[in-house]
Amino acid sequence: TAFGIEPSHADYRELADAFLTYYAGAIAVKSTLFNGIPELLDLLRAKNILWGVVTNKRHSLTIPLLKEIGLHDEAACIISGDTTPHLKPHPEPVLEAARQAGVTPQSCWFIGDDQRDIVSGYAAGSVTIAANWGYGTDTVSWNANLTVDTPWNISDLIRQK
Repeated sequence: TAFGIEPSHADYRELADAFLTYYAGAIAVKSTLFNGIPELLDLLRAKNILWGVVTNKRHSLTIPLLKEIGLHDEAACIISGDTTPHLKPHPEPVLEAARQAGVTPQSCWFIGDDQRDIVSGYAAGSVTIAANWGYGTDTVSWNANLTVDTPWNISDLIRQK
């Protein structure tokens, strides 16, 4: 629930719209990459490994954020919450990401910090990796193929391949 009220509350839409307007105006004011992500991106570049973004955030918010933090031009795909008719945990956003990147979902590692990411990736046939940073809590119960504590753990997995 947002604002301590349910979506059925009479003031919800007005408050949500005001929040989204504020958010859009300050989209990347305190947004930074997690420690280890810049190094992970460098490794992906060096190994010519494609990566992308699959988020439930609206396209109108996803693109400005990714541009502000410098990730927009490098992503092989950017799937927002309104790119497909379904949000995660449905597999369609992951399947669309694979299509746009020109790879099979089975060849992808789908890394997420929310249980819906793991459900979505698993349903699409991808290897799922639960991230114990960001929103990640109780990731063990998500039944991901792997669980990692830091982005450096992902870098280690790539180097072992």
